Amino acid sequence: MHAIGPRVNVFFTHLMTMTFVLVAIGSSFSYMQLRKSSPIVDLRMSEMSFLRQLQREKCDQAYIKFDLDADFRKMWSWNINHMYVYVVAEYQSSTHTRNEVVVWDSILSGRQDALIARKGQYNKYSLKDHGYGLRNTPVTLKFKYNILPYMGPLFYGEEGQTSFNVPANYTSRSVSFA
Repeated sequence: MHAIGPRVNVFFTHLMTMTFVLVAIGSSFSYMQLRKSSPIVDLRMSEMSFLRQLQREKCDQAYIKFDLDADFRKMWSWNINHMYVYVVAEYQSSTHTRNEVVVWDSILSGRQDALIARKGQYNKYSLKDHGYGLRNTPVTLKFKYNILPYMGPLFYGEEGQTSFNVPANYTSRSVSFA
């Protein structure tokens, strides 16, 4: 016990144990803060730019415009590294009972990015249904987010949604939902 090797081993074991305890305490406080607060989200569908059939890919494709106001500033804390926010289109088709397509996303890297105000935002990724099942279908847009902390578990949430019906016929012009 008086040799230098066992003493160094005991010191570093104690140091690592205390580090893990402090990380667990810090991440639990951060997690409790996230559980108590929620973002303010307003998601509205504004128009469908067009709905078309892609023969080569054998699918329906739609482009939409939506309005998004989201405020994550209350949720931002010292333990948040990034937030991944995204809009998902959910619908049901004859071939699949549940379809989820991410149509827009963004990564928030700081408190300065935590306020999102998008008017007339086009979808970043096209809304495609493989199998021509998008026409005359009710679609729900949902706003979801993932919080990636410096330490501790990941936090997932869903806050705003809006619904619309896809037209029954293919269109080459905008269809307004306002």
